Amino acid sequence: MKKFCFAFSMIFLLISTASLSKTAETPTEAQMAKLNQLFESRYIDQARFWLFLMQSELIATDIYEMDVICEHEAALKAAHLSSINGALSQETFPTPADCEDGPAEGIIFRFPRDLTTKEVTAEMGKAGFHPGTWPELLALAAAHPYLQIKEQRITAIGSQGHYNGEVVVPNLIGYDGRLLAMSKVGHVWPSGLGILGVVRDK
Repeated sequence: MKKFCFAFSMIFLLISTASLSKTAETPTEAQMAKLNQLFESRYIDQARFWLFLMQSELIATDIYEMDVICEHEAALKAAHLSSINGALSQETFPTPADCEDGPAEGIIFRFPRDLTTKEVTAEMGKAGFHPGTWPELLALAAAHPYLQIKEQRITAIGSQGHYNGEVVVPNLIGYDGRLLAMSKVGHVWPSGLGILGVVRDK
């Protein structure tokens, strides 16, 4: 399938008192023209994403293109990570049943308050995204090798495995090299945490 998605960077400044539940505003003709200019992607529903931004407190985001590889070893090899937690195996994180090789686009969502997994999933869904899985996290690492160093930590809550009696998720860590680690799942995801959201061709 020919790839038509293009990466772009954009900053959305929203009113600081906005709430996740506030009524969406209708974009002006000029705003929609600018949005259409920015959205070169064939994947993202422009109007739906605009409404999400108007309803949310998401301050800034970039959209990253990537190519997903579902096979575990091939995905790890493509990511060229400097260190991998040995527990991040196919046994801990089985390949998602609906995983498909091919292009996708991702956003590092950062929310201004603590949210549960269900709430994060709902908020991403408003924009047409789903929580990233481990193949998508590795695809992001492969396509944008320095992003995790910039972001320090990117979490894929769409893949939740079990290890030593704990529920865990994979993370890209950039504190000391390019690492693939895992962390325990708590009651909520803390505000400001970088959580990968992904959209695929329909």
